[in-house]
Amino acid sequence: MRTISDIIEQFLLEAFDDHREIELSRNELAEHFKCVPSQINYVLSTRFTLEKGYVIDSQRGGGGYVKIHRIEIDDNFKDLIFEKIGDNIDYASARGILDTLCSNDVLSKEQKRCLESAISVKSLKNPFRIEDEIRARILKNTLTMIYKEKEK
Repeated sequence: MRTISDIIEQFLLEAFDDHREIELSRNELAEHFKCVPSQINYVLSTRFTLEKGYVIDSQRGGGGYVKIHRIEIDDNFKDLIFEKIGDNIDYASARGILDTLCSNDVLSKEQKRCLESAISVKSLKNPFRIEDEIRARILKNTLTMIYKEKEK
């Protein structure tokens, strides 16, 4: 059974059609789906993230709006991803980045599965609680190598 979050996400994805940006009113969207605006915020903050290839620009208040930008994978996006990875990254965020890179044909499905295995909690388990730091280094080093191969 689909949840209200799934339905809102699908609605927003369909609104993109062939556009790279959509603008909407959070309150009007909440009215349309007969939910509270915080439900819209939840969908935006969990389903339209940088890791998934989206940037959100919003202004709150009476005339407030939400703009969702779908971004293409290019050198600027590569820089954004490396900034997002930072010095440490949790597994869920790392998988979101890998999903985006795979859906934009930067990574093959096989490369994505290999990276997911390499950065999994099971692979990185250690007694010093530095899994997120190791995961960030693995992602940065591997993605750098993959980007270099793609540039050839």
